[in-house]
Amino acid sequence: MINGAANRFDVVVVGGGVAGLSAALVLATGLRDILPDVDGAREAWGKGLLQCPYCHGWEVRDRELGVLATGETSLQQAVLLRQWSAKVTLFTHTLGAVPPEDSLTLSARGVRLVDGEVRRLVPGAAGLDFVELADGTAVDCAALFCEPLADVDSPLISALGCEFREDGCVATDDPGRTSADRVWAVGNVADPSAQLVSAAGDAYRTAVSVNAILAFEDAEAEKASI
Repeated sequence: MINGAANRFDVVVVGGGVAGLSAALVLATGLRDILPDVDGAREAWGKGLLQCPYCHGWEVRDRELGVLATGETSLQQAVLLRQWSAKVTLFTHTLGAVPPEDSLTLSARGVRLVDGEVRRLVPGAAGLDFVELADGTAVDCAALFCEPLADVDSPLISALGCEFREDGCVATDDPGRTSADRVWAVGNVADPSAQLVSAAGDAYRTAVSVNAILAFEDAEAEKASI
């Protein structure tokens, strides 16, 4: 809750009651992955359904790998994933027809194209057993990669009036300041690609910036009272 008279935020805890006042807010709420609407996706997430070839490619190397096409970046995923296995399949799913130039690139890399919507992910002993298409066809696949959508919105962020970028994350300037007065954002809430180390680094930099601003505000207030 914004306390305009005091230029502060009233921090209200769940269940009611003001826990205290804050001179600034730093949003570090992260993001929520929105998985594709495919049976078994939630159960397989982080095991047989994976996101990043660089994070997980080595662990599933040389196996039957697949990419669930959910957007243009899926074509890039398939090309990248080819570095870890010679057996990569791109499931076009809801993407539709692959442009001829992209199809040629995938073919040159040895990536197989399978048309048709994916209906179900069937788990195996270590990941997946196979992917089932809407027509009932079963395609061997030990691990399936996809790029999930991301949601960082929340009642708190909406109430603060922060602006969002096109990718759905909170818009910030270089030190992490949002469009809302006295509100900063760090980590995945502002950058979906931020890993733990880089997110922690950004948080440190933002914390230093916020602390310096508040320290000089205090100094000005104390000077005015002399």
